Amino acid sequence: ISSSPPSNKTDNHDHFINSVLPVAVERNMGVLAMKTMADGRFFASKRNLNREVWNTGAPIIPDRISVKEALHFVWSLPVSVLITGAENADLMREKIRLAREFSALGEADRQKLIAAVADSANEGKVEYYKQV
Repeated sequence: ISSSPPSNKTDNHDHFINSVLPVAVERNMGVLAMKTMADGRFFASKRNLNREVWNTGAPIIPDRISVKEALHFVWSLPVSVLITGAENADLMREKIRLAREFSALGEADRQKLIAAVADSANEGKVEYYKQV
């Protein structure tokens, strides 16, 4: 899909949701949602084989939004599948429960969630893997 790039980090979500997704839907393309919790950066820390990879004093989850809100936000978009990590058994069970309970968020609820995390997105700390 060809489209002009966002002008700054704040435009990232808006650009993708309002410019890229509609084109994909129009072309009957499947959309895979990946890194929806920023490769674990929404949480306070990330562990790999009992070794802490990184940590933050200001986690998105649970300080600003919940796992439910994060997943329901993505599932409310026209995506074909959400590919989510299986960090641990408890979180995987929670994600399965949330999938079973899913009901789509309206535009107003999605905008509230975007506003709740906008400053973190602007700082570029959450989507660290997009930095060049």
